[in-house]
Amino acid sequence: MPKYPLVDTSLILRTHNELLIDFGKITESWLQDFRLRIPLDLGIPDDWEPPNWGDRCFYENGIFNLDLFDAAETIMKEEGLPLAYVPHSELVNALLLAENKDARRALLVSHRGDVIEDCTETLKEITHPDLQGHRAAIQDALAALAQGIDGPAQSHAANVFDQLLRHIMRNGVLFPESLGEFFYHDKTAKRLKRRWVHDDIDIAEFRAGCVLTPAVPALRKYTSGRDPIPDTFNRHATSHAVHSAVQFTEANAIIGCMLATSLLREIHDSGW
Repeated sequence: MPKYPLVDTSLILRTHNELLIDFGKITESWLQDFRLRIPLDLGIPDDWEPPNWGDRCFYENGIFNLDLFDAAETIMKEEGLPLAYVPHSELVNALLLAENKDARRALLVSHRGDVIEDCTETLKEITHPDLQGHRAAIQDALAALAQGIDGPAQSHAANVFDQLLRHIMRNGVLFPESLGEFFYHDKTAKRLKRRWVHDDIDIAEFRAGCVLTPAVPALRKYTSGRDPIPDTFNRHATSHAVHSAVQFTEANAIIGCMLATSLLREIHDSGW
């Protein structure tokens, strides 16, 4: 068998790792420049992205990873997990790095107190007099959650979420066309998906899209006695499957409060 000269692989590995680090720094620098220049160059508001993301999101092993942007979109779209306004940036980053849906839900449960605090702080920014009733209702849901009364917290959050949807669908700001006399959840989900949950959304509407994207999975069709009870937070199952330990979970109670908080804050900040 022929003998080959020994190669110092440590040099190759070190060079490879240095290249990865350099690429991460270049990408991070690009994102920072992107965040600063887009509002200046295109007249886009400097608050185009969720304020809780900041400069501590989208990092893996200390290196900026642009792929985590795609992961955030997928998680919001498929799992209905809110990531805008709440939770804080370090927890958002941890959720993006978690292995799967179950790991993310477990992470939320283990950071229950942090999420409650994040929601509470976010609600403090809501000052419009017309929104104080909704704000108080979410605070009541958070108080129940803080006391370990998860079922009532989830139900209350789902009711607030439902009321807020009716508000934004009927006030003529997001959807100028008339919805008619009655409010239909399935039509609402389709309109939200068509208007806000797609890859071509304008950068100026990116933050609002992040808020509304997880609302669509929360409106997935569920008919009591006919459909399997979903295990992710679902407005219909919360209303019609109150007996179910599949729908009524600690994680869903937390997610329901996050979703209601995120939506109310966007209504306030965008003037919907």
